[in-house]
Amino acid sequence: MMIEDAVGYKKVLLVLDDVDDADQIDTILGMTDWLNPASKIIITTRHESLLRPSVPHKVLKLEVLNKMDSLKLFSWHAFGEDHPWEGYLELSERVVLQCVGLPLALRVLGSALSGRRPEIWGSALEKLETIPDGHVIEKLKLSFDTLEDDHDKDIFLHIAHFFLGMDRDDSVRILDGCGFHTIIGMQNLIDRSLLTISDLNKLEMHRLLRDLGRNIVRMESLDPGKRSRLWNNKNSFRVLNYKTGTEKIEGISLDMPILMEDKSANHSIDTSSSNSNYSLGTDAFTVMRNLRVLKLNDVNLIGCFKEFPKRLKWLSWRKCPLKSITSDLSLEGLVSIDMRYSSLQQTWSGTEVLRFLKILNLSHSWELTRTPSFAGMPRLEKLILKGCVKLVDIDESIGYLQEIALLNLKYCKSIRKLPRNIGKLESLKTLDISFCSSLESLPMELNMIDSLKVLRADGIGLNQIVCNTNEQKSLQALFSSWISKPRISPEISWAFLPSSLMSLSLVGCRLSDGSFPKKFSNLPLLEELDLSENSISCLPEWIKSLPQLQSLSVKSCKMLKSLTEMPNSISELSIHSCSSLEIVTYQSLLLEYPSLVHDYNCDSLVMMQGDFKLEALENADPQMLKRFGLNPETVENTMVKMDLFSSYKIKMLPPQGLYEQGIFSTFLPGNKIPSWFTKLENVNAVKFNISQPLKNIQGLSIAVVYTSSESAENEFSRAYWRKQENIVQNRTKDLKWMHYPRVFGVPEGNEEITWLSHWKFGDMLQDGDEISILVRLNGLRVKELGIDILCEELSNCKVASPVPLFSNDNVPGDVSQRGSVFKIGR
Repeated sequence: MMIEDAVGYKKVLLVLDDVDDADQIDTILGMTDWLNPASKIIITTRHESLLRPSVPHKVLKLEVLNKMDSLKLFSWHAFGEDHPWEGYLELSERVVLQCVGLPLALRVLGSALSGRRPEIWGSALEKLETIPDGHVIEKLKLSFDTLEDDHDKDIFLHIAHFFLGMDRDDSVRILDGCGFHTIIGMQNLIDRSLLTISDLNKLEMHRLLRDLGRNIVRMESLDPGKRSRLWNNKNSFRVLNYKTGTEKIEGISLDMPILMEDKSANHSIDTSSSNSNYSLGTDAFTVMRNLRVLKLNDVNLIGCFKEFPKRLKWLSWRKCPLKSITSDLSLEGLVSIDMRYSSLQQTWSGTEVLRFLKILNLSHSWELTRTPSFAGMPRLEKLILKGCVKLVDIDESIGYLQEIALLNLKYCKSIRKLPRNIGKLESLKTLDISFCSSLESLPMELNMIDSLKVLRADGIGLNQIVCNTNEQKSLQALFSSWISKPRISPEISWAFLPSSLMSLSLVGCRLSDGSFPKKFSNLPLLEELDLSENSISCLPEWIKSLPQLQSLSVKSCKMLKSLTEMPNSISELSIHSCSSLEIVTYQSLLLEYPSLVHDYNCDSLVMMQGDFKLEALENADPQMLKRFGLNPETVENTMVKMDLFSSYKIKMLPPQGLYEQGIFSTFLPGNKIPSWFTKLENVNAVKFNISQPLKNIQGLSIAVVYTSSESAENEFSRAYWRKQENIVQNRTKDLKWMHYPRVFGVPEGNEEITWLSHWKFGDMLQDGDEISILVRLNGLRVKELGIDILCEELSNCKVASPVPLFSNDNVPGDVSQRGSVFKIGR
């Protein structure tokens, strides 16, 4: 009651800091009836899931600082100002690099190093790069300590040591195999901001949180052999080399190439040998009965594998030197085998019973000629044979794999055929046969896989898949572009392609306009289609019959001239390096979000619906020309050096008219500001008020005369001076428009260029509004700025008393505080 009496029905700001108990939040929320409706409650917590979805709230996730802000924050604590002192910049940047944008670390380390000599800094940094700062780690450990049980703590430690950068789903498979309840455990870590999942589904963790996990394990014992996890190559090598491991070890990681590059570790390795595969005895693992994770790279193990740990769940042995896996190496309990870049010629003889195996990755094993029998792998979900260039056949027992979801055969250049019982793979979702240059046929059974969502067949050539007259319904008939001799092929239909497909990639398949099938309506679920690097001049008609198509890529289709009548469902379009493409039209989300069109290096592009249109100025709207005192005769025989941003090239062209979402622009040589414009010299910013006599304003015209700046080092320090923009701001209505023209006139030597633009504002400009204009031309100098307001009946009106703004290239106002900001152009 005391609290109710104190705050009852008052407008208050209530802040709850570092909440870790849902009951605390429930208690406070139960008091909301006492508060004024305008009251605000701010809660800070490491546990995102504490707030129930039923409670109206907004979540703000604190992000790490960028490099510049990190340096400023660190400098305030280290030097008492926002920048490092002379002689400390490089050292400060090294500290900032270690902190990775974490404000806590920047503050603690800045205070710790304040007032110290540079040599002290250097020594502290060397220690910091090996052992993280104790004060920072101790504070970060609070989040770790709030984890409810050892289960979640162990998952955190495993991830910090062995799983960062790995696919989330693969990590779940392996950790589940280790006995964890991984999905709920990972979610608990995410809720406490100890773990994040990237857009690519990879496990990520702040570097200092990773160091926290490794420091916790480091503190388990001074003797590395008595720690639960070994990730440091130096420690791992010593434990294995001197056989000092114990049963406490649950995971080991050893990367020999990185260790050999570490000069500080060379004293413990015999570097006199030219063999980088330094040999270690298998008996070093004998006592490690609890070893579950083993990650080796380019390590040569010698000896008998009979006593190798039997509880191992993940064996990652990249660049394994074995020609075949010895029979005494027990694989029975493994969940994942990763032996990419191995020297294997075969895996094992006979049928190995691997009833828990879910991932088998033998990619880039260049000597591998045949796959193992799959009969003993009932739970296999991912089979990756990418880059096994000598692999000829896939064992027919693959039909036993009822749970396999991914089969990757990319760059298996010697495979001639796929097994017929591939149609039995009821769970297969992704099949990649890209660049299988020897593939002769596809089994008709492939169309029986109703689960297939993604098919990648990039780089399959015209003369590769020849139709077999005895198998006219074979799926090989689907890819009519692969048939070199149409006279021997039957009528081709795509009807046998699995209707479940959601993604189809046919990059570099030598497709042409005539090679496409006539119908493609049997793929109602297709969302992604990649036809890049093919010789097509236009899209086939059947594209319109794909109702769910969201992403279309035609990158590097050099003969493509137009893209029209695409499905309304398309939300992303990639047309990079389509050098002949002139016109793109669509009726879809792309009209609202043209930034979803990726159009770099398109030399001939002159029109993109909803975004821009480019045409010779002599063909432009006569009324628009009249507004600038121009006519076709005045620009005849004139050439301008133009920077075309969609092609990243500079060309000499006749003057062009550019239309961009309500703005018309053109660039002309010389000073072409019309005489009736209000002009100011040597300013790039101006503000003025629209006076009362101006009625029914139609638009605003801006004229800028510019030349090369003396500060520009050379003509094409383009990354610097290509950032040209016009900014118009209605300060009264709190509106801002930023225009980045798609083409731009480039002055030669001391040449002057005039940039004329007309902006259609409708009712956005009215009597009494305060308007500001900023022209930012990096690397160029503004010599004259002109303005004109177009009023009722297309009459021109004088601008009353414009005031120059010498803003030193700062945008008037603060964009972050603006109510509405509009960006036009590239």
